[in-house]
Amino acid sequence: MKIRFYKLRDEPIRWVGFILALIGCYFLTNGVIEMLWIGWSISILSCLLWILVAVRDGDLSRSLMELIYLFLAVRGMIVWF
Repeated sequence: MKIRFYKLRDEPIRWVGFILALIGCYFLTNGVIEMLWIGWSISILSCLLWILVAVRDGDLSRSLMELIYLFLAVRGMIVWF
């Protein structure tokens, strides 16, 4: 198994997805119920980016996993509205 290191200038979409995932987790775990929809919205954007990257890499299992999380994030945002 080869470990790949992605530099910001080479693969910025991966780093944007990672930063969005961190921000989404912050909003989902901060304990303020009124802000949960923001966390779910950011998680949806992060999932879309990671699905794009997984499809581009040809990684079917990762893209399906992210698709399921995307579905659950949309469901979570709808529930909190």
